Amino acid sequence: MASTLKRSPARLFLTFLTLTAAFAVNGCGGGTSSGDAVPPQNVSLSINNGQAYTSSKTVSLNIGATDNAAVNAYYISESPTAPAPDAAGWVDVTPSSGYNGTVSYEVSGNYGDKQLYLWFKDSSSNVSAAASAVINLAFVAPDVSSPNIIMIVVDTLRADHLPLYGYSRDTAPNISVLAGSSVVFENAYSAAPWTLPSFASMLLGKLAYNHDYNVAANAGVATEKMLPGLLQDNGYHTVSVQTNSFVINLHNGFDEKADFTDDNIGFNDSAAVNYTINYLNNLSLARRKFFLFIGLISPHWPYKTNNGFLSNFVMDPLYVSSNQSLVTLGSDGAITYDALPSDIQARIGPPSNGQYYMDSRLYVAAYDSEIRYADEQIGRLISTLKNRNMYDDSIIIITSDHGENMVEHDTYFTHGNNLYNSLLHVPLLIKFPGQTSTKTVTNDVRTIDILPTALDYAGIDAPDIDGKSLLPVINDGNVDFAERPVISYRVDLAAQGARSVSVVRDGYKLIKGAIGNELYNLTADKDEISNLSASETEKVNDLDEYLLQFYAY
Repeated sequence: MASTLKRSPARLFLTFLTLTAAFAVNGCGGGTSSGDAVPPQNVSLSINNGQAYTSSKTVSLNIGATDNAAVNAYYISESPTAPAPDAAGWVDVTPSSGYNGTVSYEVSGNYGDKQLYLWFKDSSSNVSAAASAVINLAFVAPDVSSPNIIMIVVDTLRADHLPLYGYSRDTAPNISVLAGSSVVFENAYSAAPWTLPSFASMLLGKLAYNHDYNVAANAGVATEKMLPGLLQDNGYHTVSVQTNSFVINLHNGFDEKADFTDDNIGFNDSAAVNYTINYLNNLSLARRKFFLFIGLISPHWPYKTNNGFLSNFVMDPLYVSSNQSLVTLGSDGAITYDALPSDIQARIGPPSNGQYYMDSRLYVAAYDSEIRYADEQIGRLISTLKNRNMYDDSIIIITSDHGENMVEHDTYFTHGNNLYNSLLHVPLLIKFPGQTSTKTVTNDVRTIDILPTALDYAGIDAPDIDGKSLLPVINDGNVDFAERPVISYRVDLAAQGARSVSVVRDGYKLIKGAIGNELYNLTADKDEISNLSASETEKVNDLDEYLLQFYAY
């Protein structure tokens, strides 16, 4: 007899088989007997009490059989080939009429489905038919006990300005430490290049062109059920602590909301984290199962110069070795001599134009110092979680809504105005409960995949959305990445609502917008400098046809 449990389309299958000696399943063959004796009967095998997943190679097996004669040995293998009665590997047991017991077994190989086979033999060397069971060996095994979920979104944080992603400056030591016990996604993409549509996509699990939050005029209060509402429906207490006013408009499904969105951009982060720490310190440990959604904004323009970290980067090796670009900026956010700490004034002197600094290197250093400031707040929060014994059994997610232009593509210290990776490539780390080691995922993934991943881990069915759970990706499952299109979208109000769209696949990116097609080989040209659309028309056509499967333009 066989039964199959399908948890969801995004999940793997668990098959549990209990066979009698009269049947042969999976090519195992029937039992073998000596003379007229009957081999052991009703052979049964279950792994970890029938669980679908395990993150440990050592599994617990419940094994059993009946026999009129004495059962005196069992044999476990990952091969369906029945063992000979005198083969090496039989484990002797005290002879008895039948057998029931629990044994340990270490599965071999990489992550994925592990099928085990069990045979018994009796004192007359009669070998039973096989029983078989399957369990999925996973780096991350789902936990239907509904863990706490903590999601931190750092506004305007581009991935390549973190040491975790190869940056030479130590802008985020606390995030780097967290990465040591997290799944790190090297190539995560935002659905949009600015806050409102990007946050909406994350919370809805939808590509940006499939929702109505792509222009500021549509920033009214959301009514669609988003991630917090889905968790709320499943018993979670949902709390939002935000520093960006656009996100406040997406406050649908939260039991508690804290708003730190005044004009003091940057230092709001410490106030927001102070509030969160106070909330956690006063939270009853008996009341578990919460979703805590925190937004930090320090790296957003204008960059503060008095956050305590700018001195780390001005005139450091990267500053000295970088090319200086002269940037023209408006008065809002331009750095003046008086705004600098005295030690930096002494290092670089007054601005040459007598008004504000135009050296791009100073603004890059200021941006990096703001990342370091946000990282300091994250460190404080993680310390509190550990002190409150909430760290180990929580999911902790860190990502960004979008990046920031530095001096690429003739756009300076801003965002929202293109679909290059300076704005779309964002960090993504997920620490799962009990995780103590790191794993790096190099596949292209999307921030819209966060919602279904959190739900999948917690044993909650996701609605019909564009995002897909990342658990099969993490666990090296059979994933069709063609069904996970990496598409980003932008509406340009300055150009009468002109729309641009990009798609990433197989190391290439196609951007379709007002200036025509742009094609970049992201492996050879990570800064997207050389437009190959004229020379690689076949690749353009291939990506165009692929994009049309999901987006009509």
